[in-house]
Amino acid sequence: MISFAHVSEQHYGRDSITFGRDLLTMVWFTIGTLRELARAIKDCQAALAKRKLLDAGSDPWLKLRDLEDRWDRDETFHKMRNKAAFHVDEDVVEAGLVALATERTHTELSRGAGRKTNAASLTLGLEAMQNGLGMDLEAYGKFVEQISDDHAIVGAIQEAFKLASQAAGISIGA
Repeated sequence: MISFAHVSEQHYGRDSITFGRDLLTMVWFTIGTLRELARAIKDCQAALAKRKLLDAGSDPWLKLRDLEDRWDRDETFHKMRNKAAFHVDEDVVEAGLVALATERTHTELSRGAGRKTNAASLTLGLEAMQNGLGMDLEAYGKFVEQISDDHAIVGAIQEAFKLASQAAGISIGA
């Protein structure tokens, strides 16, 4: 995902509509997949514990369990994943459209330049979804910040696999 964002920024520019759209796409894709990562962490942890290869109190496993708990038990994260990331529920869109109609005198259907869709963003759908989720801008900002932190979990995954390999007597590089 980081490479995707980098390529989009290099190709279209950080201030472009296209980069903004691509970045939001990456965020929502990440939201959709983090729950699956949490489930995989849970399964991996159980398999390693069964084989007595789990260092459950280690820093990487504490970080991984924190991510697992958030995506498995926190209602806000469930809602964002289930009602917006993989599919957008009709009630979310309807509530968002009502909010937009109530709060604004006009709303853009799309934003961009030229006839090509790669230089545009269908803003009405995105704004309807965001407004329909019932989060204010501050809460949404905190949520996206947590997504960014969760996306960076790769280091803990690598460290957890190193620990499991070492516990199994497998020599690995630094």
